[in-house]
Amino acid sequence: MEPLRNPNRSALDDAGLKHLHFHGLRHAQATDIAEAGGSEAEIAAVTGHQSPSMVKRYTKRARQEQLAAQAIARLETGQKRRLKNKGRTR
Repeated sequence: MEPLRNPNRSALDDAGLKHLHFHGLRHAQATDIAEAGGSEAEIAAVTGHQSPSMVKRYTKRARQEQLAAQAIARLETGQKRRLKNKGRTR
């Protein structure tokens, strides 16, 4: 991605965003796509990553957060079901 670095650096500097770096923006973009439910292939297409392992590195946290939210939702559904069934037996 070296050819993109100089034009991107110039664009960031011109926009007054000297504190940002291309790699950080690329990472943020990959994370945003992952959090929105994007596939690894979609992420790689946007970010230009060639290696699936690199995409996984960037998106691991987003996937973990999604899985954790799903697991908590399952627990809550199970608890509600148990409470509802408990009320029927009395």
